[in-house]
Amino acid sequence: MTVTAVTPVTRLDDFEYEAGLQRLRNYVEQLERADKDAEKGSLQRAADLAAIYEDKRWIEDLPKPAPPRRPHHFRIVEDSRERFAKEWVKEYVTSPTTGNPLTKDAAKHLLTAEIDVRRNVVARATTLPESIGIKALRPLAKLVKDGRADQLPDVWKRAVKLAEAEGQEAPGQILVRRALADHNKALGIKATVSKRTVESYQHKVESNFDWLVRHNTPDENRALLRRLAERLKAEHQWARGELAS
Repeated sequence: MTVTAVTPVTRLDDFEYEAGLQRLRNYVEQLERADKDAEKGSLQRAADLAAIYEDKRWIEDLPKPAPPRRPHHFRIVEDSRERFAKEWVKEYVTSPTTGNPLTKDAAKHLLTAEIDVRRNVVARATTLPESIGIKALRPLAKLVKDGRADQLPDVWKRAVKLAEAEGQEAPGQILVRRALADHNKALGIKATVSKRTVESYQHKVESNFDWLVRHNTPDENRALLRRLAERLKAEHQWARGELAS
């Protein structure tokens, strides 16, 4: 068996499920307007999406993942957040007006805000105002990723104080980032310095290409190489001044 499920199931009743799904569809429409209210209620929609994800009935809406071509190849986790955000959300969480789906990145941000950040904050007896949006919480996800979830309340309290000093009702993303930077500085934790080099990028490209060679068809790989060759040619032409900048 090449497909595994790792997250426990928490079922919603049918009414809760459909109501949450409809709220999410309306949220996609809200994002499409791209106005000042785009973030309004986003934390509540994060809770809706997380509840549907953890309900697990969405797995039944998708075809069974194809097994890898070889035993050592990448194995698809049937109930992963990645699959949920990439496949199910694209099909079922769509705008009632345009039919456009919630993007994969937006879905992943919602899940991170609820599962990784908000729950960790609330579990440590720290409340969040309902008016807060998921963007404000985004910088805090790194704390959870780094195994420092216990520090979330301290950073949030610092962000609240910064907001109060500036006469704001609640901290936004900029103030949360500043609070996190202040917190790390107080602990003597330095920001990670990127060590990316040309060599590391080349290695990454080669590794990704190896994966594509194993999973694409030969025709798909040849088409990719042609596209890359055309881009390289265009880049050289631009450098020689043969193309308009």
